[in-house]
Amino acid sequence: MNLNIISYGIYGIFTYYITVHVGWLCYKHGIHYLKEEVQDDKIALTINNILLVGYYLLNLGYALLKISHWPAMTSILDIIETVGYRVGGIVIMLGCMHATNMLLIYLVRKKQIEINVNN
Repeated sequence: MNLNIISYGIYGIFTYYITVHVGWLCYKHGIHYLKEEVQDDKIALTINNILLVGYYLLNLGYALLKISHWPAMTSILDIIETVGYRVGGIVIMLGCMHATNMLLIYLVRKKQIEINVNN
């Protein structure tokens, strides 16, 4: 049996779980933060939906793209090393995306407050 197929399956399970679970948690709990920052329920819900779809597309696309650059697997150790390295990369990317999104929302809200104070 080809060990690459096994590693793709393991990687796919981990990536799918992380993507869907983390995405859903951010979607479910992030709406409260967005409502507070944007102060318009309809816009906050729209932003939250766009963030979720963008998150799924970017993360799953990145995960699939990374599979095309895998070396040939020859042992169980290769599978563990490669899958761990790739899943770790996805987790780091998710953290960076989340921090960037929160920073951008904060900066937009701060700018909006400054505009309201000056008017």
